Amino acid sequence: MVLCLSTRYLAELLAERHKLNPFVPVLPHSIRLLNQGELSSNHAICVMI
Repeated sequence: MVLCLSTRYLAELLAERHKLNPFVPVLPHSIRLLNQGELSSNHAICVMI
């Protein structure tokens, strides 16, 4: 029973990973852009104070 559940869980994880595959190449660029936006908004808050 436990083996069956873990096999199904691993199969579901693999299926989710396959859904994310098209987005993997752009993740580093997206993270960098998000971090830049975060830094600029923090800078704007500091300037306002």
